[in-house]
Amino acid sequence: MACGTRAAATVSVTFDRALQTGSVNAASFRVFGRGTGTKTGAFSFSNGNQTVTLTPSAPFSAGEVVYVNLANTLTAADASTLRSAGYAFQFTISPTAPGPRTFQLLNVMSNRTNPGSGTRIYGAQATDLNHDDYLDLATVNEVSGDVRVFLNLADGTGLYNPNFLPPEDIGLEASPNEAADSPSCSTTAAATSAAPRPSTAGSAASTA
Repeated sequence: MACGTRAAATVSVTFDRALQTGSVNAASFRVFGRGTGTKTGAFSFSNGNQTVTLTPSAPFSAGEVVYVNLANTLTAADASTLRSAGYAFQFTISPTAPGPRTFQLLNVMSNRTNPGSGTRIYGAQATDLNHDDYLDLATVNEVSGDVRVFLNLADGTGLYNPNFLPPEDIGLEASPNEAADSPSCSTTAAATSAAPRPSTAGSAASTA
């Protein structure tokens, strides 16, 4: 399966009683793909308004984990609501058909700026960073203490632009943690953790 293979899927939740359909919206019924980000789309109702189905406007990525969060503002026809903590669950998008399980070398990329600048890849993440429905590749690097991003060509080949974006400085000894929802810009972000950088005077920075 090429990184970024897309899969159409709907998300359905069945409740134990009919809902007030007006209480179902993007804020109360949130769906987030770990690679492809927040999902929006059309809600439909069935089973006497007990079943809610979201049909996303953009596809998921095959193999990605999807998180569903139901807010306590979801309201039943009898005016009862979900528990104060709401509910959350997750599932994995399966490919529509198994791949042939054969592999071949398609491309070789380097994340070095020049031979004289040291860097060492500690880990990497695949997530849609520019919101084009294709997974981009971010390498988290020690020594240079930065993140370097290769954008997906978004042409269905699963290949990446070999010229990475300008490095983004982060702390030393960084490691990739998780792709994260970024609702302020309606896309995903790559969360990392790192030690603080030394100050220009050479002493280690400290936090309270």
